[in-house]
Amino acid sequence: MTEQLVLDMPPRPPRLSDEELADIVAASREAIEFLGWTQHEFKDINGVCSIGAVLYSQDIDEEQCGNDYRVQMVAVALARALDILPHDPEECSRYGCSCVVNTITTWNDTQTTITSVLDAFAKAEKILRAGFDPDKGYRDE
Repeated sequence: MTEQLVLDMPPRPPRLSDEELADIVAASREAIEFLGWTQHEFKDINGVCSIGAVLYSQDIDEEQCGNDYRVQMVAVALARALDILPHDPEECSRYGCSCVVNTITTWNDTQTTITSVLDAFAKAEKILRAGFDPDKGYRDE
């Protein structure tokens, strides 16, 4: 008699199109523009951090920060735009990568101006909408 191993794994999160993801990146950038920018906290009296902007714009609970697919996908888009992706997100788990969320959190906390943060969101959105990095002059397919 063979026993069947049943894993209690969560369902794979939905995939967003580049356009849908670009809309979330844009909404997150707008949250920073509207609320202001901060470091070391998701949100405080000064505004929101890069990850906090995603949480705020998408109405995601802070407790779900590392587990929400939208947060992970925006973090990957930002890390790719900044060329600081620590590894292929699929290497971490088949459900997404929270390592890249930590990378973006660290990056946010080392920035000195809101402009550098807004520029990163704008570049990530541009890359998503174009389907390639126009600054590099080629398609990344």
